Amino acid sequence: MEQSNPGKLQDTHIVLKEKTDILQKLLPLIDEVELLHEVGSLLDYFNSGLMKHFESEESLISRLGNEFNLTAQESAVCSRITADHVKLKDDINKLNSIIVKYDHKDIEAHEKILEIVNSGIETILAHADWEDINFYPFVKTKYFK
Repeated sequence: MEQSNPGKLQDTHIVLKEKTDILQKLLPLIDEVELLHEVGSLLDYFNSGLMKHFESEESLISRLGNEFNLTAQESAVCSRITADHVKLKDDINKLNSIIVKYDHKDIEAHEKILEIVNSGIETILAHADWEDINFYPFVKTKYFK
């Protein structure tokens, strides 16, 4: 399982970050009809890929707290990640509730989906960059001395 191996978790983190970056570049090219056809893939990516990754990171954070005496700064990093995940999961849940009712003829719904996805992507990429700088380096020092 991903969370039992911090190195594999970081590899998954890198892959998801790259996929999110690609999605950000492709999104402006998707019209409302294509969005209707791609909506399942979007949901799979957010629900299966990202949500599971967040859960794995949170599991690792729990392990870190149980296995190591974390510094105040390390604890603050873990708390911020957990708080960021709450916001990101909320955004994904909002997206799910809109997509369930999505009708490609509804321009307002199309725009709302793209708005939430674009905002979510920007937040996810900023969050991933922050983790690259603040989280994964200290995880390496704990598990791979």
